[in-house]
Amino acid sequence: MSPTRLAIGTVQFGTNYGISNDQGQVSQLEQKAILNFASEVGIDMLDTAINYGDSESNLGNYGVNNFKLITKIPPIPDNLTNVTKWIQAQVKSSMGRLGLTSLYGLLLHRSDHLLKYKGDVADCLADLKSSGLIKKTGVSIYSPNELDSIVGIIPIDIVQVPISIIDQRMQTTGWLDKLKSKKIEVHARSIFLQGLLLMPKAKIPKKFLSWNNIWNDWYDWQNDNPNYSPLETCLGFVNSLKNIDRIIIGVNSYNQIKEIIDAKKILKHIEYPKISCNDERLLYPSKWSSL
Repeated sequence: MSPTRLAIGTVQFGTNYGISNDQGQVSQLEQKAILNFASEVGIDMLDTAINYGDSESNLGNYGVNNFKLITKIPPIPDNLTNVTKWIQAQVKSSMGRLGLTSLYGLLLHRSDHLLKYKGDVADCLADLKSSGLIKKTGVSIYSPNELDSIVGIIPIDIVQVPISIIDQRMQTTGWLDKLKSKKIEVHARSIFLQGLLLMPKAKIPKKFLSWNNIWNDWYDWQNDNPNYSPLETCLGFVNSLKNIDRIIIGVNSYNQIKEIIDAKKILKHIEYPKISCNDERLLYPSKWSSL
């Protein structure tokens, strides 16, 4: 796997994020070690967001001019009198924290806001691109169903979407091929499902036992294929999908990013376990608190 296909997700740099994260927010010393290593091995993209706590400020303090930065603006508040002015202010403050004069990408967290504020948002994003402040614009989504109402209606350059060995909806709906045909970048996130797919079977929280058949198949496959670690298998599956441009990996430590880079097995030609699921209660971490 080429490091240039990877991007570092930095939500852990600003918040205590992830169901498998028992270390809390990544320390600034560890952030520096992660970013130094990423730069050394050729990872050239970072993914952050304005509402990732102090992630942007920490990245700005480190100095990220040698990376391509993608950030995401928060959901647009209701009853704004000037959406364009609000977006411009968000971008300006984001660049200030990051210490940058331009961004590789600016994404919206809510695809429905592309429709709700269609003219204002489209015009504002176009102006940001034409001014050189933003190279590419796009949206972060949770379901490929969201694409039906926005692709081809509003210009976008990047779609960030969950894709994993357990979440194969982008393939089964045909959207990976459709986006590639429209020359829209696909950035895969949640490839480890917040680390749930990397947990030992005994540590799977009880609230997920409703999907016990999936976990049984997953761990049976691991027992039958001991040469492939869960991390290598999850990475290998996503890396085998040719129409994905970037794979976003969230890491809590230098050791984790080194383990990912050391996972050299491409695993393109093995038969992966059949554990795909369409149940949003499992695929959407936002729904886990109600389980």
